[in-house]
Amino acid sequence: MIKVLDCTLRDGGYVNDWNFTRASYDRIVEGLQKTDVDFIELGLIGKHNDERFKTKFSGMDVIPSIARTVGSKSLFAVMVTYGEAKDIPISERREGGVDAIRLAYFKPEMDVALEMARELQAKGYLVFLQAMATFLYTDEELVRMIHKVNEVCPYFFCMVDSFGVMYADNVAHMFSLIHKELVPAIGLGFHAHNNQQLALSNVITFMDAAKDTSRLLCVDASIYGMGRGAGNVNLELLLQYLNTHYHTTYDMESVLQIWQEELSDIYNKDYWGYTWEYALAAKYEVNSAYIWYLKNKGITDFQSIRDILCALPYEDRYTLRKTVVDSLIDTMRQR
Repeated sequence: MIKVLDCTLRDGGYVNDWNFTRASYDRIVEGLQKTDVDFIELGLIGKHNDERFKTKFSGMDVIPSIARTVGSKSLFAVMVTYGEAKDIPISERREGGVDAIRLAYFKPEMDVALEMARELQAKGYLVFLQAMATFLYTDEELVRMIHKVNEVCPYFFCMVDSFGVMYADNVAHMFSLIHKELVPAIGLGFHAHNNQQLALSNVITFMDAAKDTSRLLCVDASIYGMGRGAGNVNLELLLQYLNTHYHTTYDMESVLQIWQEELSDIYNKDYWGYTWEYALAAKYEVNSAYIWYLKNKGITDFQSIRDILCALPYEDRYTLRKTVVDSLIDTMRQR
């Protein structure tokens, strides 16, 4: 069985700093329930000082009451990134509130994140473990992690192509390795990015790899691919593919209506999607946030961007280190 998770309000928030109006948020949540997607990610738990409504929530208690549509099968999730939200208290799951927490972590945070997952399970949440930049694990490291994940037994363990670097053979190999080691009770998910315009293709490879198994799957997508940098799998294209090839009955046209009414103006103002810069970031296995930062610093030429990406220490490529890149920019300008 394949489940679909929409991450527009969370991953899409990297485009507009999570500044969806409350009215637009409500309409998007209502519209997504019409599409019949299985999970709707309402946003991200994280710190900020903005008094406006945002889908980056400072705590579980500020998430608006969920207006559940009668007859909808959708469950509701939020993401917690271990590095940012480890000091934010997470309250017990409450009736009618958030159903699932997606706990994202990088390789150095694995052990402490798994312990946090146990705490979230004890509070009643369905827990997704999001192993950020999963492609950076060796096969041996990935197997060792899966054995630890089995002990926690989350609802889903998710492969994450954070930098959009994977090809079909990488996806098939990673699926095979994880599927072999992951206990049957745990679902397997995949979050793909579109740096090389392969996000949908890679998700199709992921689903095809599981055709002869009974493994529960979950694939992520967002409306029009809205997300950081090159964006994600386009929800409307994924739903149409599933309807055509897996005989599902998702309402793809409701997605297009949400796009036109709620998101097209954001796209025209703050473009997301494939560019050569994001392809270059994928080539050098660097977080797309570096491209965003360099552009804001006025660095847009190929040679400068390439030189800075190549000079980044390997251990700093996981996540944006402003002091590191600022130092590289200063060195470049002094030449």
